[in-house]
Formats: sequence, C-alpha cells, structure tokens
Amino acid sequence: MKTPIIAFLCTLSTAFLASGQVPSLINYQGRLTDANGAAVTGNKNFSINIFDAATGGNLLYSETIGAVALDSNGVYSFQFGSAGTSNKQVTETIGTTAGTTLVYSKALANSSVVNNSITVADGTNSWSQSVGNPGAGATATANTIVGFVIGATITNGGSGYTSAPEVTISGNGTGATATATLTDGVVTGITIVSAGSGYTTGATITIAPPVIPFRVEYASGTITATYASAPAAGQTIAATYRYGTNGIADALGNAGEHWMALTVDGVTQGARQRVLAVPFAIFSQKSNTANTLLNPPPIGEYTSFPSGVVHQASKPGFIVAANPYVGTYLEISIGSTPNSLVTMTYNWSYNSNVSSYTFPIGKGKYWKCNGFASTWFVPLE
Repeated sequence: MKTPIIAFLCTLSTAFLASGQVPSLINYQGRLTDANGAAVTGNKNFSINIFDAATGGNLLYSETIGAVALDSNGVYSFQFGSAGTSNKQVTETIGTTAGTTLVYSKALANSSVVNNSITVADGTNSWSQSVGNPGAGATATANTIVGFVIGATITNGGSGYTSAPEVTISGNGTGATATATLTDGVVTGITIVSAGSGYTTGATITIAPPVIPFRVEYASGTITATYASAPAAGQTIAATYRYGTNGIADALGNAGEHWMALTVDGVTQGARQRVLAVPFAIFSQKSNTANTLLNPPPIGEYTSFPSGVVHQASKPGFIVAANPYVGTYLEISIGSTPNSLVTMTYNWSYNSNVSSYTFPIGKGKYWKCNGFASTWFVPLE
C-alpha cells in the first residue's frame, strides 16, 4: 500500500505570460513512497478528482492523467486542466406559478447533467434528485381468463399513501375496473369491480402514485413539477443542477473551496489536498474566448525581482518564476523569516521548455527563487 504524497506542488503553468496569453494548465508535482518510506519508481497511472469540500461534497472536476514516470527518488510531475470535465452549476427557471395551473414542465438547456445533482424549489416546496419524491408508487399484475380480468397480484405495495389511489386497467379489452385498499399507507389489496371483456392478450394494471403537495419528475432531459393543489400566483419554480463542460475553468469558478483527490493505479493517495484557485485559472476560459480579460480579479502589476536574493512580500499575492536556465537546479523557497525559508520546489532543468511556476504567498512572508532568468511578484490589491 502506498503512502500519501509527502511533497506536492500545484501551480499554474505560466510559460505564456510574457506573450500575454493566459495559462490553461496546472502543474502538479509530488513524491511517492511505499509503506516503508522507500521511493516508488517506474510508470504509474494517475487520475485526479476535485471536490468542493475536504470530505464528501460535490465533484467539481475529474481527469484521467494516464501513465506518469517517477524518477529514482519517487518524484513525478504532470499537468492537468485541459483534458478533463468540469461539473458546472447553473440555475434555470422552470416556470412561474399562475394560481390555477398544477403542472409545470421545461426541458433543461444543457445536456450531460450530472446524476443526482438536480434540486428544484419554489420558495415553499423543495425537491432533490438524490432523495427523490416522498413515498413510492405501488405496482400489480392482472390475472385474466378467456379475456376477463378476474384478479390482481400486488408486486409492490408502495408507501406514503394517504388515500386510496386510482387503479386503471388497460389492454386490448374494455370495461375492466378496480379499486385499491390501503393499510398504513401501503396498498394491500386490489378489488376487481368489473371484469370487462376482450383482454385476449392480457391486461396491464396501473396504480397512481401517492398524492403529495409537490412532486417532481426528471426524464429525458425534462423537469416536470406537479402540485396537488394550485399554488398562489407569482412563485418562481427554479431548477439548480450541474452539467459537464470541457476543461477546469468552470470548476475553479463555481465553488468557494477546491480539494483534490489523487489516485495512483486505482488507489486514492491519502486525504484530499487543498487547491488554491488563483485568478489566472478562474478567468482563463473567458480570456481565451474573448481575447481580453473580462471582469479581472483585483491583482496589481507585475514587479520584477532579481533571482537568488531573499525578498519580502509587501502584500498577499503570487510569485511568478519563469524562463528557467538550462542545466541548473530550479528552487523556490518561502518562509516567515529570511533564515527559515522552506523549499517549495526543487527540480533539475533539462531544457528550456520547462513550464514556469506560480506560488501564492502571504503578506510579510519572505521568498527566494534560484535558477530563473525572470522572477516577478504580483500583489493582490
């Protein structure tokens, strides 16, 4: 059994910042050890899931990374964010109550709806797809002889009935009718009132579901809300749900927190890791589409700082280290004092195509970068 990652890095790929493009990939780096603390090497299959909570919560993003090589020290790295699926949350109006209408129906505007993500509410009543409607409909089969319906066999008594439901009999015959008997909200008997005639190919019994004040059904992409009695006019019936979109931008922009679960060869590696959804990633999709940054986050100007020197952050913000030198070690360190810097990443630069790094840093913290030709600090105003 593998141990959790003991070192990890999750930063934006900023290789294109100098040209004005907004990055769309996120770098992830870590080290994997076995139960004895020895480095795991070779190729392993990675995948990630991002949720909106440290445990439980809603799935926001998923991506299969595939095979990743681990070096002799168990260190690995990969990029993610473009090949996965975000579960974006939206709200649509199903209808506005008219005071007399009992049924409201609307096809959702988006396909690829995430299972069990739909909720419907009107300000008074609410429904959740994961819970469903209260109660359950009863079912029964018909017993026929030479075209006559002579009895019924209950296959499911249902639950939640407050009054005897309507029973209908259909088929190629006519005239058969029946009634239902309840015990503690469950259908316990079907009485054939009229046997009818002509049901030579059999008959089908349908038992109405329990009558509840607010019933919602979702089928073939359509929401149908049904009231037992007409609600007052002017209430908005709204459906909130999640649906799949390409890339990670929608996931980062649709929740207050982001927690990543890493899976290696099908085994989840320890507790979820908190991911900082930095403004670059949240707004990258809009920027790439419109070729301009819409509704920009409150960030300041890029200020260049020399590499190899300790600096102090005057405000909370981000360190951006780019243009690594080839054939040298790349190091980014952060700490509370100049003499207590903690190394956040330490890599050997093999070529000039290595992505740049972005690190969040708090006000007053100290930092230093080594091995980069360009280093900036971007404050959050």
